[in-house]
Amino acid sequence: MGEISDCCSAKVYNPGGDKWARCEACHEMSLVISGDWGGTRQKVAVLGSGASAAFAVAACKSIGAEVKVYSSVYPTENIQQTGAYFLHAIPPNIGHVEPVQVSINSIGEAAVYSEMQWGKVVPTSFPIEERTELWYSPMYLNRVWQSVPVFRETLSTEDIIGLTHQGYDWVFHSFPLVGRHESLVQFPIVVGKQANHLRDFILYNGTVQYDWVRATRQFGNLCFEYPHTYSIDDEYLFRDVIGDFSAPPLAELMGDVPASYEFFCGRDILPSTRPVTRQEYVRHNIVPIGRFATWDRKAFAHHAYTTVESHLQER
Repeated sequence: MGEISDCCSAKVYNPGGDKWARCEACHEMSLVISGDWGGTRQKVAVLGSGASAAFAVAACKSIGAEVKVYSSVYPTENIQQTGAYFLHAIPPNIGHVEPVQVSINSIGEAAVYSEMQWGKVVPTSFPIEERTELWYSPMYLNRVWQSVPVFRETLSTEDIIGLTHQGYDWVFHSFPLVGRHESLVQFPIVVGKQANHLRDFILYNGTVQYDWVRATRQFGNLCFEYPHTYSIDDEYLFRDVIGDFSAPPLAELMGDVPASYEFFCGRDILPSTRPVTRQEYVRHNIVPIGRFATWDRKAFAHHAYTTVESHLQER
């Protein structure tokens, strides 16, 4: 009996029923997603199209589950994020990618940073000494969405529960269902375009000299994040950033002043927020993934891969 697997936009024919087959279109090896080796395929719905959803889809592909995505925006619209947005890992099944070196440093004191950011002293990611890490561009996640059906829909909680009555074994959602929306805050980000060859960095501000709390250069975007108490409509932010370029120690680090800036709105979770427990799931097979769905500030996008993998292996 021949088997098929999605690869690029083509179908892979595997007459031997092996777990892997070679695509006749691109000649790449691909995982066969059904057949005698795996038994009945599990049906999975992934809700959302951000980084956590991409890792969830990648896990479904690896295990051989049938996956469909429901999202209010398409993945290519959701992957363009600003601020300190790097990936600590990539899905293991998207091919070879090159990491980038990111310099992580700070000026001032952690307590001042925390006071500016949250209005009180709490544990934060403020670095005590400079370090360099290898991270990945979120643009690589676009490879995950190939041959995955995406339905552009906005679903209510009732709609999501209804999916479990439509034959889905698991529903993984990357946006919050458990109500704690008072813990979700928005903050302004000012973004300017620079040359791609400049060094990527994250700089935390623990001084009262500047109003922004974190500056980031990633993939040609120079970003300044402000506390959530600031308004995104405040034109003062633009003048503030321009003035900061000429003052040490930023002049050498920042490079040339961008010709123009755009304003974006970021999201974060208050430090006092308690993560969702399994007893709070809407249903046992409706599982939160990612930072905002789990209300967990320590959750990274790649954690969704192991979460989905472990749940699918339960059956």
